[in-house]
Amino acid sequence: MNFEQLAEEVKCFDSCELKNLPFSAVEHLQIIAALNKNLGVDFATGTLYHMQRETANEARTKNKLVNPVEGSTYSDAVNWNVGAMKPRPGCWEFVKGIQSRRFHTQRANLTEALFKRARSSRDPRIHRTVPGTR
Repeated sequence: MNFEQLAEEVKCFDSCELKNLPFSAVEHLQIIAALNKNLGVDFATGTLYHMQRETANEARTKNKLVNPVEGSTYSDAVNWNVGAMKPRPGCWEFVKGIQSRRFHTQRANLTEALFKRARSSRDPRIHRTVPGTR
């Protein structure tokens, strides 16, 4: 990623807010939509989308999601597609914990990469853009 792309990704993460929504606010949503709602975004792209997908996959592997097919936990039709799965009753708090951990880690990694890129740049415009890099 170049400096501008990193800056956009950091800006995207900075615009998010972990809402700590109750299960009742997301029980009817597919997992990616539920995770997006919990971050206060309508739609995720780029690094944020990949983080949400990784969160959903981790929750799936820990049996914290339910397939919409007859409430089962496994279905050949949708097991590979975490987007079709929904939060399992009683497991939403655990899923939010996964999301929070991944969100803060990814945000810190992006911010660190941005600062490293800014510190190593010889472009004075970048130093004016990122405080503390001079």
